[in-house]
Amino acid sequence: MQYVHPGEIIKEEFLPAMKLSVAEFARRIFVSRTTAYRLLNGKQDISTDMARRLGKLFGDDAGLWLRLQVDYDLHKPNPELEKELKAIETIKVAV
Repeated sequence: MQYVHPGEIIKEEFLPAMKLSVAEFARRIFVSRTTAYRLLNGKQDISTDMARRLGKLFGDDAGLWLRLQVDYDLHKPNPELEKELKAIETIKVAV
């Protein structure tokens, strides 16, 4: 499965469907155009505050945007981390 940054989803799916420019998108969620461009180009992660803004604008759950961000973060390649994870010994805990 291909994981895409949530900002790219907004840029490719939501903004065209709503006929919103980046400037109008930024204005409606009370952020700078720079912030909006960074988000839409996958250069800025979705924070809880941003998720709440997006949820309000799009009429959905802020948690949706956070889950999309977490899924993206968990699946983006990180070779250095992968190397370290292989070296960590798993300890099974009896609960």
